Amino acid sequence: MTNEKMTYAVALENAINAVDNAEVKEKLTALKEQLAHKSANRKPRVNQAKLDLAEKVVEVMEPDTDYRVAELAKMLDVSTQKLTPAMTVAVEGGQIEKRIEKRVALYRLV
Repeated sequence: MTNEKMTYAVALENAINAVDNAEVKEKLTALKEQLAHKSANRKPRVNQAKLDLAEKVVEVMEPDTDYRVAELAKMLDVSTQKLTPAMTVAVEGGQIEKRIEKRVALYRLV
C-alpha cells in the first residue's frame, strides 16, 4: 500500500475499478469527471485587490522598521481584517518578512 493521499478522485477511481456493474461504472465515471471539472474552475485565492493592497503596504513601509498590522492599517486607512490577507500575500511573495515576538506579529521590509 502506498502513502498516496486519499482524495475524492482517488476514492472514485478505486470504486470504479472495484465495481463490475457497467451502469454503476458509468455513473461513477461521470461523477469523477464532474469533480475534476469543479476543481479546475476553482477561483485563485489571491485576487487583484490583495495584490494591490500588498503593493501599497510595501510602499508605505520604511526599511529596518518593525510594524504591526494595526499600525499599517491606520497608515493606509483600511481595516485589519482587509490588511491581514494582503500581508500574507506580501510575506509569501518575499517582499516583507514576518516574525512573532511575545505573541505579536511584526512585519519588516526584506
